[in-house]
Amino acid sequence: MPSPPQAPVPLQIPEHVRACIRQSRAYQPQNEPRVIHDLIECCTRYPTLHAIISNFRPLGGTPQRLVALRGTIPIVYKSSSYKIPVHIWVMSFHPQGPPLIYVVPTRSMVFRANHPHVNHTNGFVHLPYLSQWDPLTSTLQACVHAMIQVFSVKPPVYSRDNRPVSNCEAEKLKLLRNLSARLAIALGHRRRSAEKEVKRLDAHMVKIAAEDDTHQAVARQRSKEYNGLTQARDVLKAEQTVLKDWLSQHPSQAQNASIDDITIPRTMLSQQSTEATTKDAAITDALDQMDEAIDRGVIETETYMREVRKLARLQFFHRATLRKIQLHLGSAEPQRLRDYPIPTTSPKLHRVPHAAFQL
Repeated sequence: MPSPPQAPVPLQIPEHVRACIRQSRAYQPQNEPRVIHDLIECCTRYPTLHAIISNFRPLGGTPQRLVALRGTIPIVYKSSSYKIPVHIWVMSFHPQGPPLIYVVPTRSMVFRANHPHVNHTNGFVHLPYLSQWDPLTSTLQACVHAMIQVFSVKPPVYSRDNRPVSNCEAEKLKLLRNLSARLAIALGHRRRSAEKEVKRLDAHMVKIAAEDDTHQAVARQRSKEYNGLTQARDVLKAEQTVLKDWLSQHPSQAQNASIDDITIPRTMLSQQSTEATTKDAAITDALDQMDEAIDRGVIETETYMREVRKLARLQFFHRATLRKIQLHLGSAEPQRLRDYPIPTTSPKLHRVPHAAFQL
């Protein structure tokens, strides 16, 4: 009776293979050396296959934790190299029976219909080598070799564009995935930058809106001032009309009037108003000069405060006098020229006493 195949040189058992066998606990102790030998031999010959531990759920049976070889096997089809993804279950009765093999296509692959050795609905592989399995001479490595020969004649899967999935296409898919990941990262950075820019623009829009409100307020103020000036112009025109009417009604006085009669106030209120206005303007000029002097350090602060207080008090009295005269005359209407005609003789001037405005 022939003995199980042995490698001429003892194989070193990788620790992960030992771990898979220990975790499985599905193999009989007398069969574990053979299972380990076949796994190492197959993985050494085909490095794209890796031993893993996984749950196997037989139809109508109890789930088992079995060792499986998962990865790809290389084939050559029409002078091009391809990789076929497979899943090889090492059954608990190994080596008494053959393994279960499935072709596991990726999302970019589809099964070839009516393949002679692969079920196109679930990917189950049925080979003559599996049906003729011999516990003494058959190995996992030889099984994979038989699959490679069969699939090199007719690949079991195609890419979705109806071509076999080659190594080059697999690399392209990998590059596309990497590119997609990088693109997602770049888009994330771009989105965050755009969000920052939107926030900055929003803040700028708020600032512009505030400035627009300020400009509108200034425009309203200018419009109000313009309306006031327009009203003042209309008042002056009306007074000019009244003055012209008076001159036309008194031609003799207009022709014989001297410069003093025209420029010097002839009523006590106009005389007092002129003096109050003149003194108010003079005090304003004096205060401006005081401010300039204190800025240059010409006078001391104590002197500045004393003189400013004195001038401000005088200015208050003059402005109060002017205000009382304006209230007495009423609003600036042209009619007041008729109420207070220019007399031909100089009347006795009466002043409004300052005592009437003392605080």
